Amino acid sequence: MYCPTCGTQIDDFPCLVCGNRGVFDPGRGGPSFAGWWLRVGATFVDNLILFVPTYLAFLLGDYAGGFALGAVFLLATQGCYLVLLLSRPAGQTIGNRLVGTRVRDLVTGEAISRQQAVRRWLVIALYSAVQFAGTSNFLVTFSLLGLIDCLYPLFNPLRQTWHDRLARTVVVV
Repeated sequence: MYCPTCGTQIDDFPCLVCGNRGVFDPGRGGPSFAGWWLRVGATFVDNLILFVPTYLAFLLGDYAGGFALGAVFLLATQGCYLVLLLSRPAGQTIGNRLVGTRVRDLVTGEAISRQQAVRRWLVIALYSAVQFAGTSNFLVTFSLLGLIDCLYPLFNPLRQTWHDRLARTVVVV
């Protein structure tokens, strides 16, 4: 990867040569990073919207093949919603639209690809899937990792979660 400002080959932002933190460097006139409360608000709205469809998907899968299949249907429903909406040109779920945020590629500033949307969702799906299986120690460990992922934007200069970092995305206003 190359820094979009100075062209230096870099592994990650910030660029060690010019200090660029990515396309969305507020000091360079780019869009602002979405604050933590805006992100929480978007997630809350999306969870409200997804509650009934994912519950129905779970019940359908549970009826058809048991608890494990129900969990797979639930995660697939969640994944379809997030991946399909975030990989569209607007880069917004319904929750993002309501709070005025959008997900963008860290380097180009363009809409994210379907592959990036899948990478973002896989981290969330992993945290969700652990709630359906495993020992209590396993559950506690992954629940703590999920909590850290949610709180990470409070300490990250680009206000990214771990799933943003993995997918090389940012959430902007």
